[in-house]
Amino acid sequence: MSELHSLPFHILQEENLWILVHKNRPSWIVTNEVGKDIAIRNSLKNSKGEIAEFLKNRYGPSENTEEDIQGFLKELEEKGFLKEEFPADTPDSSNTLKGILFLVTQACNLDCRHCSLGSTPVIKDFPKEFFYRVIEEVASLQVESLLLSGGEPLLRSDLFDLISFASQRLNVTVSTNGTLIGPREAQKLKKASIGEIAISLDGISSQTHDDLRGKGNYQKTLKGIDSLLGEGLGEKINLHFCLSKQNIDEAIDFPRFAESLGLRKITYLSMKKLGKASDSWKDLKPEQEKYREFLFKLYETFFKGGFPIEVNSPLSGFRPLIKPQERISTCPFGTQLIVNTDGDIYTCPGMFFPDYRLGNVFEMSIEDAMHSPKFKALKDDYRARKERIVKCKNCIWRNFCRAGCASTVYVEKGTIWETDDFCDIRDKLYRRAIISAAQKKLARREEVYVCAL
Repeated sequence: MSELHSLPFHILQEENLWILVHKNRPSWIVTNEVGKDIAIRNSLKNSKGEIAEFLKNRYGPSENTEEDIQGFLKELEEKGFLKEEFPADTPDSSNTLKGILFLVTQACNLDCRHCSLGSTPVIKDFPKEFFYRVIEEVASLQVESLLLSGGEPLLRSDLFDLISFASQRLNVTVSTNGTLIGPREAQKLKKASIGEIAISLDGISSQTHDDLRGKGNYQKTLKGIDSLLGEGLGEKINLHFCLSKQNIDEAIDFPRFAESLGLRKITYLSMKKLGKASDSWKDLKPEQEKYREFLFKLYETFFKGGFPIEVNSPLSGFRPLIKPQERISTCPFGTQLIVNTDGDIYTCPGMFFPDYRLGNVFEMSIEDAMHSPKFKALKDDYRARKERIVKCKNCIWRNFCRAGCASTVYVEKGTIWETDDFCDIRDKLYRRAIISAAQKKLARREEVYVCAL
């Protein structure tokens, strides 16, 4: 039927269920065949009487046909699935900032093989007083979160002062390698009201972690974790695991390893071809097939079956726990700003390039950067990727993955107007994730026409 091309949603069949994926929004529903037919006829502007006649001719007479049609369309309306576009005030289109990432130092006590900084960075620390001024401004803009990173933030003698000041206004996370945390530092972090502590641990064995971060650092990091646990900060720890050729075989066991340490949250990160990592990229980048195998195992093991700790993995444009009407993409581009140790303001931590520099906090305010024509143009470009990239134009999942990570594509291919190499993986994973979620809900209901989490 040629008129199906005009529908506002794509139609997929998986087993005995139908997935309807909105063409203009990251929105989906799962239904049975009757619900699919109702949605199609309604989108083709059939009246409820015409829809009822169509169903009668196709499935036979039913006393509840009109009631079922009315209920189904009402639920579609409530889920917002009948709207063609998002309202104008969505995060994608607004000038609201959710977070600020501050690189408070370039100094580091480690020399990691996969560091995104250069091998010999010029050591600069952001002035404490100016930090306070910027945080005051950021708080006045209703920004929710602050991430303090580096380098290694704990090399700053005034770090705890920075955290104490900022945590009165924002939810503060500090990103650290954990090797400098002892009982005294753990106590200070607790006193400073830290919101989250992101600790890099790139293996479940000392051999793997130390191969990437230097001999003896695995045990130092574990001791740092023990010190935090001793202060009752276990709930605030988020273990970060950066995927590489060296640790990809251990990656799938990492959640259970974290659980054995008594931790409740982990995040997988993709390695970037930046700084020192670019010098030995071929030796660090996971093989495509290994990466593919890991993503499928991760979904089947921890997302499909459930797991007692939070496993976050917005990898390569796939977000396994996305809800049907959740207005998010896998990338915070446009909702955060990054300030480096020079005070330069960027749009993405993976894009410290002139084209993505908005200005400098010593010369302009964060609010000016937010409303600058350049930031608007960069956000417009980011949103346009799904329209302009040929491979994405007719892709079912383009509103979910946005062609994968723009910074990864930029550093590896020199442009944002291409997609990454995971399109086929995303297609399979999104189908699996959606059907799995639907089947769980269907099992709890006697009869449904539309299923949404």
